[in-house]
Amino acid sequence: MRRQSTMRAALGRLWRSERGFALPTVLMIIIAALGLGGATVVASIHTQSGSVRDEDSKDALAAADAGVQLALYRQNKIATSSALPCVVPGSGSNLVPGPALVDGWCPAWTGTVGGRSYTYRVKPWSTIGTTQTGVKRQLSVVSVGSADNVSRRVDVVATAKDGSGVFGDFSAVGVDGVTINSSSNIGNSTTGTNAATNGNITTLGSGYLCGDAKHGLGQGFSGTQCPGYQVFEEPLALPPVDPGTAWTINSNGRFFAQDPKKGNVTWDGTTRTLTMTGGGRVTLGASIAPYSFCKLDMSGNSQLIVAQGAVVTIIFHSPETCGQTGNPVTQVNMTGNTQFVTTSGNPYDLRLVMAGSGSIPTKAHFTGNSGSEMTVYAPQTDVELWGSTTYYGAVAGKTLTLGGNAKFLNDDRAGQAQLPISIVYRRDRYVECTGGAMPAAVGTHPDDYC
Repeated sequence: MRRQSTMRAALGRLWRSERGFALPTVLMIIIAALGLGGATVVASIHTQSGSVRDEDSKDALAAADAGVQLALYRQNKIATSSALPCVVPGSGSNLVPGPALVDGWCPAWTGTVGGRSYTYRVKPWSTIGTTQTGVKRQLSVVSVGSADNVSRRVDVVATAKDGSGVFGDFSAVGVDGVTINSSSNIGNSTTGTNAATNGNITTLGSGYLCGDAKHGLGQGFSGTQCPGYQVFEEPLALPPVDPGTAWTINSNGRFFAQDPKKGNVTWDGTTRTLTMTGGGRVTLGASIAPYSFCKLDMSGNSQLIVAQGAVVTIIFHSPETCGQTGNPVTQVNMTGNTQFVTTSGNPYDLRLVMAGSGSIPTKAHFTGNSGSEMTVYAPQTDVELWGSTTYYGAVAGKTLTLGGNAKFLNDDRAGQAQLPISIVYRRDRYVECTGGAMPAAVGTHPDDYC
């Protein structure tokens, strides 16, 4: 009995004692801590993996965009045709127009940007629109960007005005503003003539507009407008002039054998200036290569005549190209009873195309008393129509100003003229495609699932 009570007492003391309890407690805490730490490490690894993939995804999209930008840059830079609509490698590092492949798409281009790769293909351009709405070229670019194991594919549709139908529904255009002074008018009761600008359209004195008025965003129309026409707001963009090879390949050599003159007419081949005074006349007949001018100076009763059957283009080069200085540089200066005459009576047959300048102000001053037929495209040149005469056709200038008793009337035929402009593709549509890889199987197309 005594031994049993002694054992019970010992067990009681052991039960009440905390000795030996710390070790399992510490072990449990360590195990719990390791568990929590492991979970944190695993979560961190997953987070870092997700972050890396997100970064790769963004880089892949940026590489795809870079491919699109390069494709459009090349299409803008290289003059393609319906027969050779693609941009392909030429000799050396040159790029040249080339044909499409049998699948109807241009050959693939590959490259890298920022250590990421891209592959793009271009669907050749086709013509859309009308001369009334504006004729455009439309093409597609499908580009795949890749970063590590991530790929993304985009499809971009871009359009560019092609030189015909540039005026659209508006034949009196001033990019920065249209002003109708004094007793002048654009359009009349029988010939509606629409005016457009990125700035304001203003009539002063007894001047008026018989036609729709399209003004720039945040701008307006003020003055007199014939009833029944609209005023609305919309941005305006005119492509720049592209003189091409006109400086060296032109019809200037026709003066004055093939292109005869009468009276006081001189041509200075060095300064590229045609001067006509005192009833002088010259008849231009070249339809293939344009004439290359720096200045046209007409006074008295002089006339510039387009021969029957000819379609004449006169390109006025920039003042920088011509070596001209001034503020402004006046490249067309008509005074007195001067006149443009198309033998056919069609303003389509005479195109005055002025490159102008982004840094040197340029001006074209037209005047007369006998009427003129012409198509004028001068998006970087201030255009003035003056005198007591009527101008027929289509006119676009940096600004357009009418003064005196000048009248301007639309002729739809002028708006159909094919003008030498820069082809500048701009994005109209951008979508990301399903599936990052470029489809390569037989019967598939680069823009499938886009």
